[in-house]
Amino acid sequence: MSNQELQIKARLQKKAAVEKRRRFIKGAGIAAPVVLTLASPSVFGIQCQSEIASGNQSQNPMAVAS
Repeated sequence: MSNQELQIKARLQKKAAVEKRRRFIKGAGIAAPVVLTLASPSVFGIQCQSEIASGNQSQNPMAVAS
């Protein structure tokens, strides 16, 4: 191969590596929020230990003595 062909081949390999890295970063940028959303617990699924803190101030009708 000539020197010019080697330079062209090296340039194409470098471009391919850059494009591969860009695709990886783009994929990670799209996947990261989805993974974090699925990994985080739901705000509404957490049980609060205090009725006042949760805003539930209703009384249990079975607990009221008649």
